[in-house]
Amino acid sequence: MVGLIHSDERSFFWRLTGRQNMEFFASLFKLPKQTARKRIEELISIVGMEEKADNMFQTYSTGMKQKLAIARGLLTYPKVLFMDEAMRSIDPVSTQKIRNFVKNDIRKLTGGTIIMATNRLDEAVRLCDRVAVIKRGRLQACGSPDELARFSENSIQYELEIKNISEKAIQQIGRMKPVMDCSTSARENGIVKINIHMAHEDEDIHQILQWIINNEGYIHKCSRKQPSFEGAFETIMKTPSLPQTGDQ
Repeated sequence: MVGLIHSDERSFFWRLTGRQNMEFFASLFKLPKQTARKRIEELISIVGMEEKADNMFQTYSTGMKQKLAIARGLLTYPKVLFMDEAMRSIDPVSTQKIRNFVKNDIRKLTGGTIIMATNRLDEAVRLCDRVAVIKRGRLQACGSPDELARFSENSIQYELEIKNISEKAIQQIGRMKPVMDCSTSARENGIVKINIHMAHEDEDIHQILQWIINNEGYIHKCSRKQPSFEGAFETIMKTPSLPQTGDQ
């Protein structure tokens, strides 16, 4: 019923091949031999271990050991699957393949729930329906990625494209009261791209735009950036505690 994917490579038998390890654990799970054989071949293919499956486990790289751990964790098509840093040390191509399998196939096969621990924000956003942010063992916030992204709305970000503005003027914008941060991201054909990070809502941006115009700057574009999970994560980690969202 429960599967576990973790990074403890010592839980394998080093003097057996990858395939023999899989056969051993399949026997512990009491899988019928024909079912086990078919499932092992399928999982070895999914994690990209076809050419190395019959090599001794002790010869595997860290990434290959982790791939085999993923295959082992899926042997029983568990109803609840715990994944602890499952993609650690795996090359980008294999990581993408495994992520696609996790997102598109595992729940179809098992009809179960996946609980994963990860330090990678992109992985949490792409794979998870709900995310819990934990700081020093305490739950800081919990909700869908979109729900948590709203926490970044307390800090407003704008991208401006301005012509005829000096570096001194940009620095002065950064010193204005509502501005938390002001940085230049690009200069092209006399147009400067400026990112402004503000503490308050939209009315403050009008004062900044008027100041730019009064100082002979020409505004080509002004757009507000949408709240991001990355921005929300920073806010959540800096805040003592935040409410959870959605059903608990």
